Amino acid sequence: MILSTSYLPPIWYLNKVNNSNSFQIDLLEHFVKQTIRNRCHILSPNGIQSLIIPVVHQNRTITPVKDIRISNDHQWQRQHWRSLNSCYRRSAYFEFYMDDLAPFYHEKFEFLHDFNTRLLTLILDALKMKNQFSFTSSYEKPGGDL
Repeated sequence: MILSTSYLPPIWYLNKVNNSNSFQIDLLEHFVKQTIRNRCHILSPNGIQSLIIPVVHQNRTITPVKDIRISNDHQWQRQHWRSLNSCYRRSAYFEFYMDDLAPFYHEKFEFLHDFNTRLLTLILDALKMKNQFSFTSSYEKPGGDL
């Protein structure tokens, strides 16, 4: 199974991962704007809130995901961490995971896939999912918009 990289993957993504022993993440696919690659949705008191990791836009229109850089010109990490805390600090178990999540919102990352991969590893460990994953070695034509 081949999946795209994802920022705080949605339930359907984790369900696919859980139903397979191993999977691959395609870092050679073309970066598609407005997808789970650099955004997630959380539930806030005012409804669904989008958290978007700003990326550096290159002159080329087709850029492999592995080459997408995070734009650290904005304080997106601070804003995301405040939103997560505001929405979930009173929920069950958030206090048990906040120390593990905090470095993702304080440490600077250069590449989007590095951030997403480390975060996915943390999530899989927290959920006690022993699935093995690797990265594709060649470009795979997409079968759907993941």
